[in-house]
Amino acid sequence: MQIAIKDRSLIGAPVNEYIPNILSKGRIAMIGDAAHTMSPMSGAGFNDSLDDTVAIMDAI
Repeated sequence: MQIAIKDRSLIGAPVNEYIPNILSKGRIAMIGDAAHTMSPMSGAGFNDSLDDTVAIMDAI
């Protein structure tokens, strides 16, 4: 690890997840990537879009 840092060969990306306060208004709802900003490293984007779809189907 120390060698990778010294040689600047270590690459990292911040893991950032954002959930907005409002996901729907009236007849419009955000789901999937529009509703959640995630790092591809977490691998949760597709799963969250499926969860969003189920939630909106239940609400309808």
